[in-house]
Amino acid sequence: MEKGSSSKRKTIDDDFDDILVMPEWVITLVTKQGGTDARFIGTKLIEKFDFDVLNKRLHPPKRLVGAKLMPMLTEFEKAAARLSDDVGVVKEPGLQVTVFTRCGFRCENLELTRNDISGWTVIKGTEMQVFSAWSSLEKGDEVEIWGFRREDKLCFAIGKSASPNILKLLANFGFSTSHK
Repeated sequence: MEKGSSSKRKTIDDDFDDILVMPEWVITLVTKQGGTDARFIGTKLIEKFDFDVLNKRLHPPKRLVGAKLMPMLTEFEKAAARLSDDVGVVKEPGLQVTVFTRCGFRCENLELTRNDISGWTVIKGTEMQVFSAWSSLEKGDEVEIWGFRREDKLCFAIGKSASPNILKLLANFGFSTSHK
């Protein structure tokens, strides 16, 4: 680390978004859906509670929500998802979103919202079980989360990282692979 620099470790997402090449599966999916404005949100390790039968939700890492997801959202979408700072505890549904698996399977009855108890941003809904089945994701899998627009509606493409070994390589060069 350079003298006089911050003690905060660089992360992969901080420095490599500008050179990140969009995977072929994302290009194909977004193109087939007539999507626009595709953006890399980040990576996440699937944890045991992500697709739990009771919870039916996926937790994008907090730091990615602020740094990558929030700039994609309009003020209306932030309010609908209850992600604005001035939104208290409300039992209204969140922002309706469509989530695609890597194979192109679409789940439309999901919502992006803030969890009242934890304050975490979640993608949730009864179709998360269907998404889990079609995505073949398991605890410990690393996934890429991409956001894009389809007919002005916010969509996500979530799939297993094609090159998780790149994280190990970059970690050897001093970049943190932590996704928290």
